[in-house]
Amino acid sequence: RSWAGLPSASSLVGSSPAAVVPGGIHHHDDHHRSDYAIAAASGANDGGSYYEIFWEKAFRAALETKRALASRAEDDGAFASSATPCPRVYVYNLSDAFTDLSRADTLRADDAFGAPVGGWNGTLRRTNQYALGRILEHRLRQPTSCYFTTDPGEADLFFVPVLTAPKKQQQWTKKCSWLNATALLEELAPTLTAENACRHFFALGKGHYVGKPCKGWFWDPLPAFSSTIRIAYSHFGKTKDPPEKASLKHPHLFSVPYPSSIHLEPGVPPPHGRHRDRKHLMGFVGSYDHGDLPVRRKIRDACLAYNSSEVCHPVAGRGTKAEDLLVKSDTTFCLEPGGDSPWRKSLSDSIAFGCIPVLFSNDTDNVAPWFWGDWKAAGRVLVDRDDFVAGRVDLLELLGSVPPGLLRLMRETLAGHARRYQYS
Repeated sequence: RSWAGLPSASSLVGSSPAAVVPGGIHHHDDHHRSDYAIAAASGANDGGSYYEIFWEKAFRAALETKRALASRAEDDGAFASSATPCPRVYVYNLSDAFTDLSRADTLRADDAFGAPVGGWNGTLRRTNQYALGRILEHRLRQPTSCYFTTDPGEADLFFVPVLTAPKKQQQWTKKCSWLNATALLEELAPTLTAENACRHFFALGKGHYVGKPCKGWFWDPLPAFSSTIRIAYSHFGKTKDPPEKASLKHPHLFSVPYPSSIHLEPGVPPPHGRHRDRKHLMGFVGSYDHGDLPVRRKIRDACLAYNSSEVCHPVAGRGTKAEDLLVKSDTTFCLEPGGDSPWRKSLSDSIAFGCIPVLFSNDTDNVAPWFWGDWKAAGRVLVDRDDFVAGRVDLLELLGSVPPGLLRLMRETLAGHARRYQYS
């Protein structure tokens, strides 16, 4: 498709993978340099060269990712007959000293995922972005779930639902200051042992750095908790500790996605289907007065200059509502600048709606590797932040010149893998 007076994508970079990948410019040694710098060094000063280089590198990475996924699928198929399909998870029943969520609140889907708002076949909900722990506890406590067990002797994993109610940083600080890690250890005995501690996990529904006041269990753990697993919305950054010291402060830490506001049910077609017709080239849902302000304001100015909803459709303002997210289902590329941290719920919503995320930070790109590390190169666009802020990247020229073959591949990738990034 040609967007708002642009020449067709094929006139800039070719109409098929064959037109882009086999020939052209090869810069395998330049992955650490911006595409703008590569274009300048090669003597290419015309506007198209930057985008040619950008998309050639992206297309090559996406095709390599597709081949790796296909190869792994063959290996997984051979292994499937002997694999355990569903690990049994024992969830501790903690006393009031260590929990801020009633058992009833974990059993009702509307409490865990938020009330439905009627969008997208009833799967769109008012999901609290901090609800990781509550969602996990809800799913793992369902007696009909294949994960469910009340017998620690048959458990493969052990969930310790400490303070799983959704809350902001100030509340985490206050509640963690009251919690006695030694008393928690005594309560988990005798089920927790030195042998099975590495199969126990905690969940913190915020960036991991918010857990700094949670001494003895999440941060600076007691020896008995040092091999337990910690999951949060980030696993690096936002602290002054060097990596080697940080790993001792919060060992075995892994990042997971924010919950999206889409929660699929059996038989409901997902919004990330690859054949959906999308009427906006790009869009942004969020505000312009917090987060990565230089990038967000550059996005604001660009969308105003394009003066076309078909090219850029922003939904800006404080307090994004679930209904605001529906625009993502009609948008090809969703712009995802950093929020108060590089990690934001909007990324999960974009993937759930099949809207190709456009990132401006390597930190955003490196989050939640379990969930998209092996397919993200074929399902997102990563723009050099410095080039964009400096005005060397025009989003319309860039996104409007995506090779059709790569666009199809990215849509197929999201259609095939988006559910891996989403909590049902």
